[in-house]
Amino acid sequence: MHGIVLLTSTNQVQALAEQMLQEGIHKIDYAKRIHSIDVVGEARQAIETGANIIIARGYQAALIKDFTNVPIVEIRMTGQEMALLICQAVHMLNKKQPRLAVVGFSNMLCPIDNYGEIFDVRLSIYAISTYEEIGAVMDQLVREGVDLVIGIEEILESAAKLGIPSVLLATTKDSLQVAFDTAEQLLHAGNMEKENYAQIVSLLDYSFNGIIRTTPYP
Repeated sequence: MHGIVLLTSTNQVQALAEQMLQEGIHKIDYAKRIHSIDVVGEARQAIETGANIIIARGYQAALIKDFTNVPIVEIRMTGQEMALLICQAVHMLNKKQPRLAVVGFSNMLCPIDNYGEIFDVRLSIYAISTYEEIGAVMDQLVREGVDLVIGIEEILESAAKLGIPSVLLATTKDSLQVAFDTAEQLLHAGNMEKENYAQIVSLLDYSFNGIIRTTPYP
């Protein structure tokens, strides 16, 4: 076991991760879809069986971070992914300066404050920390008269009920690539630290104990 596990709440991320793992480039043990209610227990079980680093996204990453002491690599949207989603939204609406909203957990969003000016859209960004905030956010989007929302699965469900067009804030190979690379770098650094520590301990074990005075007594 290499020591890296990916946990996700979506079939899409699991399938994409497994496709990338089949290429044999990354040293990730496995990717598993798990409900958020079970993710902490799954993370603890993974730790017990040898996981040193867990890759996760959004709410699940926050839960694992709060209730375990394992290092977490959060899957965060890249700037290119966000740019493509905004372009998709603009194409869908086909109107001048559409009003768009991006809604997701704060630990999965990248800085996009200037994207409104870049893409000539009126852009609102809502970074949430719990699912309980969704209702208030949707009420605000209705008041703003948002033309389209880019968000996580739960946001899309709420938007559909309100008749608001939506685009999924989907993880792609780009952000998974970054997460995989980061996890592998952390694992390598941790292994190097353990190796250096073992060498120091070994050196001390085979060293003579004593104090050497190099100056004569007065």
